[in-house]
Amino acid sequence: MNLPGLLIEYLIVGAIALIWIGVIFSDIDTSFLNKTDSQLFLIPMAYVLGIFIDFIAWIVTKPIKKIIRNHAIGVVRDAMLEQDISFNENDYKHFWNEKITIEKSYPDLNKELSGRSSRDRIARGVVINLIPITMVFWSNIHVYGILAIIIASLMWIRFEHYYFFYELRAVHSIRNESILEINKQKK
Repeated sequence: MNLPGLLIEYLIVGAIALIWIGVIFSDIDTSFLNKTDSQLFLIPMAYVLGIFIDFIAWIVTKPIKKIIRNHAIGVVRDAMLEQDISFNENDYKHFWNEKITIEKSYPDLNKELSGRSSRDRIARGVVINLIPITMVFWSNIHVYGILAIIIASLMWIRFEHYYFFYELRAVHSIRNESILEINKQKK
C-alpha cells in the first residue's frame, strides 16, 4: 500500500471516530486552544485514531476474514475444476512471492489491488466506528444504528470476498504465466 492511500484511509476512519469521541469528551475544557490550533490538532489526531481503529478492526475481523477467504478459495477452486484446471487450495493460502511480482512488474494490477484493499480497510473501520456511534447516539438513532452496523458489516464482507477473489485470480494468472515462460525456455 502506498503512503497516500494509507494516509487517506486513516484520516477517514479517524475522522469518523472523532464524531463519537467528540461527544464523549465534550465536557473537557478546550478554551486554552484557539480555533486554528484546535483545527490543526484534529488532523494528526484523526490520523492516529484511524491507525488505532484500523488495528482494532483488524483484530476483530481477522477470524471472520479467514472464513471469507476460505469461501473465496472454494469458489475459485470450483470454477477452476469446472474448466478442468487443477487447483490445490493449499498453494493459495500464502502467496508472498506473487505479491512482490505484482508490485514490481504489474503496476496497474497493483494499483487495482491497492484500491480494493483500501476500500476494504475503510469499510471495516466504519463497522468498528458504528458500534460506539450507535451507543453514544442511541437516544437519537435507536435501531437504525444496529441496522447501519449490519449493513456496513455485510458491505465489508462483500468487499473482502471480492478483493480476495480478485487477488486469487491475479495470482493464478501470474503463476500460469510463469509456468508458460519456463516451458518456453525449456524448448
